[in-house]
Amino acid sequence: MSSKPGAGERARTDGEAPTDEKTDVRLKSDGGSKRLIDLPDYRRDVLLALAHSGPANGHRIMDVLGALRGDDITDGGFYPNLNALVDAGLVEKRENEHDKRSHEYALSERGREVIREHGQRIAGALKAIDGGAR
Repeated sequence: MSSKPGAGERARTDGEAPTDEKTDVRLKSDGGSKRLIDLPDYRRDVLLALAHSGPANGHRIMDVLGALRGDDITDGGFYPNLNALVDAGLVEKRENEHDKRSHEYALSERGREVIREHGQRIAGALKAIDGGAR
């Protein structure tokens, strides 16, 4: 059985992944005492888009996410993932002061911490592949 899409089918993207995956991993660089949330790529990219946009409504974050991923972002793939990040305490959701029908989203302190930790892991990987040249 092949996992590749057949004729007339399209490949599933991270944005369509189930939203109940919440696994933790231990960060080895601190001896394993610090717990990191292991986010699907799509959700991590939502956090990165929100870091770039600053506090914003969902459509603005979708625009930044689309530019970051080089892909069209749909409401059906985006909002369940954004809401999962809110539920996990990584994103704060507020009523928009100017339009009570919409919401504004911002990174929580834990969301900012997750981005910093991810950056450290990337920096460590770059250092390893460059032979310590960084």
